[in-house]
Amino acid sequence: MKRLLFSVAALLLAAMSSPALANDWRGGVVTILNGRGFLTYKLIEVNEKPTERFAVGYVLEGSTTTSDGKTLPSAGWIDCKDGYYEFWNEVDPANYTSSNEIMGELNTMVREFCGGHSIDYRDSPYYKESGNAFYL
Repeated sequence: MKRLLFSVAALLLAAMSSPALANDWRGGVVTILNGRGFLTYKLIEVNEKPTERFAVGYVLEGSTTTSDGKTLPSAGWIDCKDGYYEFWNEVDPANYTSSNEIMGELNTMVREFCGGHSIDYRDSPYYKESGNAFYL
């Protein structure tokens, strides 16, 4: 599972400059943490039906780097409706004073992403619910 999510993150980050990845409610790229990171997102669909989760790939200031200086992306998913998320981080603990600092950065990232998304795309189908599902 971790390998799959890492692959998804790598593909999403590689597509950041692609014109096919437009900034809209379903997917895009945003700057986070006052310019100290980037996040790319794509609405997860199962059997061509949207879920309430966004797959995300992100790079934070202080992310792990390889021996040749390449930054490793992190991956995970965010549910902006419930405010729930799960991440597989590639951050170097040496760049942070504590795990609480890392968690604080991640919580801020989720608040920034979901807050901005819910304002920018408040009229999108993602936020229009009918029972437990939202319509397209």
